[in-house]
Amino acid sequence: MKLKQAKEYLENFISEKPNIAIILGSGLGKFIHKIDNKIELDFSEIPGYISPSIKGHEGKLIIGKYNDKSIICSQGRFHLYEGLGLNTITFPIQLFHELKCKNLLITNSGGCLQKNWEIGGFMNISSLIDFTFINSEKALKTVFTQLLNKEKFIKYAKSENINLYDGCYTWTQGPSYETPAEIKEIKSLGGNAVGMSTYPEILKAMELNMNVVGITCLTNYAAGISKQILTHTDVVSRAKKSNSRFCKLIDYVIKNININEL
Repeated sequence: MKLKQAKEYLENFISEKPNIAIILGSGLGKFIHKIDNKIELDFSEIPGYISPSIKGHEGKLIIGKYNDKSIICSQGRFHLYEGLGLNTITFPIQLFHELKCKNLLITNSGGCLQKNWEIGGFMNISSLIDFTFINSEKALKTVFTQLLNKEKFIKYAKSENINLYDGCYTWTQGPSYETPAEIKEIKSLGGNAVGMSTYPEILKAMELNMNVVGITCLTNYAAGISKQILTHTDVVSRAKKSNSRFCKLIDYVIKNININEL
């Protein structure tokens, strides 16, 4: 019922189906200033939505145009550690699907497990690990179909002097950061970056047959990789410093969607 109500509410503001939906992670909100003809809605205005409680997640849904393509953009998301169920966490994905959107760009800020990767760089998410073990049958690597040719994506990033790596994102429950022992185990399973979101959203998008691109902004080295003590404020601050390069990656993703094939 709430999903239907949210869809009907948003249809008052949407003149055409979105070509792509975007979820912006912690500190990665600068892109919204590039959206044309934008309409901003607070999450609290939309039936079925709640306001996020985490710093760096503004709690706004933006509808508009970018490069002649219709987009719907979520500035903020929900997390398991906020005491929310998976249905609430994935509600935006379900709503995008109800609005006939077939493509999802999902982003996050995460910890890096690779010593030779640059902090402030990015990772194209090519596979996933559920380290919460909520989805026990899918607890190890989940591989999904991506919206873009990753080799061309990485080549483009290199041409813009952006370090874009390719790897496996691991979902942990939070809100505390992982211990060095947990990071050691995650690395042994093949994880390259770690964070507290994204997995349930991508999994729901896969179930709904949506095309997905996932990008992690590497804001810090994970525990045991570096001795530095980290706070969420540090994560948001470092993500903001990467915003300009991040916007170039979003621009590439949107430009390279062929809407005639959707």
